[in-house]
Amino acid sequence: MTQSIQARSLNVLWEAQKEGLKASYNPVFPEVTNDYIKSCHVVPGTFCRVYKTLYDSVAAVHYGASKVVQATCFVFGKIDQGLNNILPYRFLKQRVFVVYNYVLPINPINGQRQFNLFSRNAEKFLGDNIFYPINSYRLLESSAISLTSGKNYSSITADVTEKLNASVNSEILNPNGQTPFNYRTKLAHSHQINAFACPGGGMVVYDGLIKELEREFVLKNQGSKAITSSTVTLLDGSQETIDLSDVRLEDVTAALIGHEMTHAASRHSMVVITANLITKVLYSAFKYLAIGYMKANDQEYQSLLKAPKSDKSAITQLKKKEEHYEKMHESSDWVFSKGLDLLSLFRSRQNEFEADITGMYLAANAGFNLKGAIYLQEFFEKEAGRDWYPDFFLTHPTSARRKQALLAAYDTLNKQPKAADSRSA
Repeated sequence: MTQSIQARSLNVLWEAQKEGLKASYNPVFPEVTNDYIKSCHVVPGTFCRVYKTLYDSVAAVHYGASKVVQATCFVFGKIDQGLNNILPYRFLKQRVFVVYNYVLPINPINGQRQFNLFSRNAEKFLGDNIFYPINSYRLLESSAISLTSGKNYSSITADVTEKLNASVNSEILNPNGQTPFNYRTKLAHSHQINAFACPGGGMVVYDGLIKELEREFVLKNQGSKAITSSTVTLLDGSQETIDLSDVRLEDVTAALIGHEMTHAASRHSMVVITANLITKVLYSAFKYLAIGYMKANDQEYQSLLKAPKSDKSAITQLKKKEEHYEKMHESSDWVFSKGLDLLSLFRSRQNEFEADITGMYLAANAGFNLKGAIYLQEFFEKEAGRDWYPDFFLTHPTSARRKQALLAAYDTLNKQPKAADSRSA
């Protein structure tokens, strides 16, 4: 096993996340966009251009909003420094700060504040008693045995989970003074190549995924065609190859479970639920106010409302008016739904990049090979075939982009004390 000489600091993790996102960012330039669209053989090019434009608009709004939040925090920080010596202000600040920390807690995974109406205690309760039982109770526990080690697959995943959850990673998995999450992995019997995490730390890995991963290592031992390296195409078109011959099944499993742990530790599910809830409430309030205002200022509509019930012609016209406003309701709901989907897809892909890189970090701190995360994406790419579809349709980034991010993160994390590795350009 690749031994971690010392735990990598959180600053190194945050730098790795930053470099990973930068290395995998697909800039919006005409030449890049046109090449990207030309590669879409299934979806019509015109539709791709329209959808891409919408996605880029949402991404720009999201980026702009994040900058506004950062600038606002900076300004309030300066004001806070100036007023901190005033006793009444300090008293008020203590009271306000309790609420502030509740609704905008710091995400230990990336060091940034995120809007979340659910406390860690509430999230743990919901996860342990609702989300995890509902999502896992129908899944049978796997009793499959490893072909190479003779161990039960469930014991392998349990051992990996325990090592990842060790004290070296507790700073971000269960920060001091906060309700601890119970990180555990259920290995479920299924042919699916998948895994998922629930709020509060419950995770499920399908044994079909572990079996397929082990088959790759069996092929390697037999000298057959197997994954021994990964070639990553960078944004400038150049390629880099990283040697994966020293990666073991446990290293890849650690990257996989570390990825799911990150989703739970970052509280991605509850943040999404909060964002969707608040967005829908605000949208509904705006929609009803806007349509109510239009009705109040529609003189024809108001006169029809006052018409006597015996006036059948007025009743018919009023019914048509009501149908018109109902269609406005439905149309605005459709536009809002699609816009929310676009925003959700963007946020989902950002979360996946974060989970990939942090999973690599957690695995490295626990003594596993950093390159297990890159191996995992190479495996997914081999299983699914090369990505031909545009990733703005997907909840997850393509494996090609994820490898770009992981390679950059690997370089950053590998600056810390490490065992020797082999890589070529």
